[in-house]
Amino acid sequence: ITERKYSKEVLNFIKSVNPDALFRIGWGIIKEPLLSISKIGILSYHHGDIRKYRGQPPGFWQLYNNEREEKVTIQILDKGIDCGAIVSEVSVPIYSRDSYKSFNRRLYSYSYDLAAKACKNLSNDYKPIQIPSSELGHLYSTPTFFQWVKFNLKLLYRRIK
Repeated sequence: ITERKYSKEVLNFIKSVNPDALFRIGWGIIKEPLLSISKIGILSYHHGDIRKYRGQPPGFWQLYNNEREEKVTIQILDKGIDCGAIVSEVSVPIYSRDSYKSFNRRLYSYSYDLAAKACKNLSNDYKPIQIPSSELGHLYSTPTFFQWVKFNLKLLYRRIK
């Protein structure tokens, strides 16, 4: 079904259940008509603070830039990338001894209760926080080979200092 997410069968099925909201896990970038098929929209995780870090990969650029904390966000998807209204978010500490794997494990572990919090917020007349486009963070992409090398050297230095 995910290969045919814009097919008439999939769109008609979703419309037939008349959902208040949809929740995206995977599927890549979502566009119309899926974005507006439910009353609230499509909720999606973003493992990063959209005010600073949009794009991918989760946790990489935050460690690369020596941040001390990061956010896990549930947003209502919009037409842009990682620019949706925030429904719930939580701060995640970054420790000097973190590896990419350990930080991502912690980043994702903070996600577990966030979906329930987002649903509770939306059921209590919560107004999602729309970040103005002028305040959105840089849109990052997959690092180059040399950025990965520099990243690993930075992590090694952080761990031994």
